[in-house]
Amino acid sequence: MNKAIIAVTAMLIMCCVGFAALPGTLHGAVTDLEGAAIGGAQVIIRADASGQMGAPDQALVQLSTDKSGQFSPRLQPGFYDLCVMANAFTPQCQKTLVRPGANVAVVIRLKSDDLVRNAIGDKFQ
Repeated sequence: MNKAIIAVTAMLIMCCVGFAALPGTLHGAVTDLEGAAIGGAQVIIRADASGQMGAPDQALVQLSTDKSGQFSPRLQPGFYDLCVMANAFTPQCQKTLVRPGANVAVVIRLKSDDLVRNAIGDKFQ
């Protein structure tokens, strides 16, 4: 009887540990203030150890948005700093929380940068 209880307890512990390590997916969209997609935007995702729920695979993830302004990395659970940059736009950063096995949706709306607009007008590409 005791062996059965120990086996069940061990199995429950392994399930809980395995669940905590389930990655989540960060589904992001980058647009301008009018909702137009920004393809080729640079996305930097930095792991933040605050209240860490699992060891991140990488401390820093760098990627680009596709033609439709989308990005979708799988990340270990925890807090992340999400920063997005694109030519002629003001960079934007925000804190994001990825929960185990969850899909997290974020929309980043970038504003055209005043410095660029004042220097070259509305001709940027």
